[in-house]
Amino acid sequence: MNQLTRQQIFDKVAEHLLTQMERSSDSEGVCLYRGPNGLMCAAGCLISNQEYDEIIEGDRIDSAVTQIRANPTQLEGLQKIRVACGIEGEKSFCRTLQRVHDEREPKDWENTLREIAEESTLEYKSYGPSKDSNIED
Repeated sequence: MNQLTRQQIFDKVAEHLLTQMERSSDSEGVCLYRGPNGLMCAAGCLISNQEYDEIIEGDRIDSAVTQIRANPTQLEGLQKIRVACGIEGEKSFCRTLQRVHDEREPKDWENTLREIAEESTLEYKSYGPSKDSNIED
């Protein structure tokens, strides 16, 4: 896959989060790339079903193979997924979006995403179910 642009990544994540409006987490509240009932975190929605491997659960999207960690296989898998899904060049930006899901309440996601778009000089479009309510008759 070709590298996604920052705008493409932002659009995909914003659409996903503002449609889902629920955290992807386990029963203890730990955020998951892929959670129960088909839920996905901000970074999880960027990972195709073919590339997803549960070995990456528990690590950040921007983790690098060069970091000292207990599981280098996990980090190598994460890097392979980032390359295959076209987000390797924007892994830090993907982490910023991952934090929206992990650290903010869903009710605050839209405003936080608007702030990120403004700070990153990205176009903020209409996302999620509310985009349909903006259509004039």
